[in-house]
Amino acid sequence: MEKTQWEVIVIGAGFVGNFTAKILASRGLNVLVIEEHEQIGTPRHCAGLISISGMQRLHLTEIAQKHEVIYNTVRHAIFTGIRGVKRVLTGRRPTAQVVNRAKLDKVMYQQAQHAGATYRLGSRVRMLERNGNVHVTFTDGKETVLTGDVVVDAEGARRTLIQSFPGVDLSHRLPGLQMDIKTKATVVPRNAVELVFNLPDFFSWIIPLTPRVYRFGLATRKWGNHLRPLLMKLISDRTPRFEPVRQFGGLVLTGGPIERFVWGRVIAVGDAAGWVKPTTGGGVVFGGLTAKLAAKAIEEAIRHQRPLTQFKKVTKRYRREFKMMQFARDTLDVLGPYGIERVLKLLPQPMFTKLKGDYDLQFKTILKLLFPPLLLF
Repeated sequence: MEKTQWEVIVIGAGFVGNFTAKILASRGLNVLVIEEHEQIGTPRHCAGLISISGMQRLHLTEIAQKHEVIYNTVRHAIFTGIRGVKRVLTGRRPTAQVVNRAKLDKVMYQQAQHAGATYRLGSRVRMLERNGNVHVTFTDGKETVLTGDVVVDAEGARRTLIQSFPGVDLSHRLPGLQMDIKTKATVVPRNAVELVFNLPDFFSWIIPLTPRVYRFGLATRKWGNHLRPLLMKLISDRTPRFEPVRQFGGLVLTGGPIERFVWGRVIAVGDAAGWVKPTTGGGVVFGGLTAKLAAKAIEEAIRHQRPLTQFKKVTKRYRREFKMMQFARDTLDVLGPYGIERVLKLLPQPMFTKLKGDYDLQFKTILKLLFPPLLLF
């Protein structure tokens, strides 16, 4: 007979869902993870670029090395304007790693299982109630209602289950498309990534995975009906001869954390909560850091009857960074691709060479880049 009462039910077995489940299960809590897909790591949707400092803060460095999750290590970021002006930002040491996100998700899944979490794959949550009731359809078609003392919504950027909850914002979601390709051409140096500011509300990116495989991607809402033609032009402009390996898409979030994270017994984490950098759309590091805080709040709520709402208070340490990143995102949107091109022209390459900054706590670097040149507009 299926168990219906759990201390914690986690909805979604992406990185943040598995990471949260691992922490809670390792602390002795009874954890069930429900995932609608039958395989962990699918569908693909992440570019896979994670800062080295972020990997260290989440204690993922040794795990990634042991399980051969890392494709590549990055030291340089190439900024390219819509008319071709380029500036290169070089770290004093390697600053980011390109990881196999599907493999990383699977490693977290295995570790959560080892810690004691139970998984139900291929099971779809139809409805989530604030009182902790979770309406599920299992793989065999059986429908049931499970109840959690706490339910963790780690469903991702779509926020389908919480879209009607107070404080949930469904704007600032950009459709994105990526393609991995094989080519004999050297598109960008192996230790670099390139950001191309050729779109009205975000940018395109080129990330080397192996010496002959590159990931091209872009995100835009304003030109969302033309994602594939735009992507194919980006690729063909760089390497006319190539072999497509895989294509995948998803949503890129640029609005920062939502207004509320807690509703009764429900708490949102990761992309569902908006812990995604507005400047780049990256969500692994801040998703993981805030998941650790959420796990602590959940444990105290279950074992000591403390309010889940304390989670919002402890996340204040990151809010200043997010406000500044949001300001930078809004500024970039106002400038648009041609305004960004003008800013890049005004910034000599030596200024970029002198810059340094934490890849995840970005606002100091961003402000150094944007001001005072913006005062000239």
